[in-house]
Amino acid sequence: MSDSQRAEVTYAFFNANKEKILGNLDNAAGLFSEVIRKDPNNAAAMYELANIYNEQKKFADALFFAKGAYQLDTKNSWYILTYTDLLQKNKNLLKLRLFLKKQLTTILRKPITIMNWLLHFCMQKNLPMQLRFMINWMQELELRVKW
Repeated sequence: MSDSQRAEVTYAFFNANKEKILGNLDNAAGLFSEVIRKDPNNAAAMYELANIYNEQKKFADALFFAKGAYQLDTKNSWYILTYTDLLQKNKNLLKLRLFLKKQLTTILRKPITIMNWLLHFCMQKNLPMQLRFMINWMQELELRVKW
C-alpha cells in the first residue's frame, strides 16, 4: 500500500470513529466498510464494524466482521470477547464451545473473559452436564498450567 493510500485509509478510519462517537452509526459503518475495502487486513475496522452491527442487532453481519478481526489478530482479547459474544447471540453454541476450549488458557487468566465463558454455560438447558464439562476442562488445565 502506497503512502497516499495509507493516508486515505487512516483518514477514513478516523472519520468513521468520529461518526460513531457522534452516534451516526450508518455513516460510521459506511466509512469502516470503505476502510476494509481499501485495506482488507484492517482488523480494527472489522472490530468497529462488528460492534456497530451488534448495536444495531444485525448479529449475523456482526459475527462475520468479528470473526474477520479475530482471524487477523488472534491474541487481541477484545476481538476474542466480541467474537464469543456474537457466536452466542447467533446461537452458534457448538462453534462457541469449540472456540472457548481452544482459548482455555487465555480465558482463565482474564476475569472478564471468565465471566463471558461462565455465562455461556449458565444459559445452557442441561446445566449439570455443562458444569461437568467445565470442571473437566479446568482439571485438564491444572495439569498443563503452573499457577
